[in-house]
Amino acid sequence: DKGLRQLASKALAALVKYEP
Repeated sequence: DKGLRQLASKALAALVKYEP
């Protein structure tokens, strides 16, 4: 699903953002 894909991408971006 496109929405799920966007959600995963958002989560990944947040994860990278919080990475040192």
